[in-house]
Amino acid sequence: MTVVHRTHSEASRNFHGWVKKNFARWSCLSTTLLIRPDNAQETKIDNSFSNPANANFAVQLVVQLYRAAGIIDARDFSRRASVLMLTPYRAQRRIYDLLLLELTATEVPKILVEV
Repeated sequence: MTVVHRTHSEASRNFHGWVKKNFARWSCLSTTLLIRPDNAQETKIDNSFSNPANANFAVQLVVQLYRAAGIIDARDFSRRASVLMLTPYRAQRRIYDLLLLELTATEVPKILVEV
């Protein structure tokens, strides 16, 4: 985990330490994390799937990331801090899009978040 042009907050420092310690203990070479909230359940919609709890968690995580980052200059490429949310399911993408639409520009700079 790298915090570009920033110093760690206490929360990010603790999380970074936890990841380093546990990944080394598990002899894991990957730094990819899968976060699954306890109440997460997939729902089949036609030939697609959605998981509203996961979408809510991910969007709130993005809000927290931008809140912790402070003021971001979108014109400065090194400080743009864009977010790309990936999902293979059309129904899940619709949920992400709807949740992001509900946010204000002060919560998340919408031009920097893409699904």
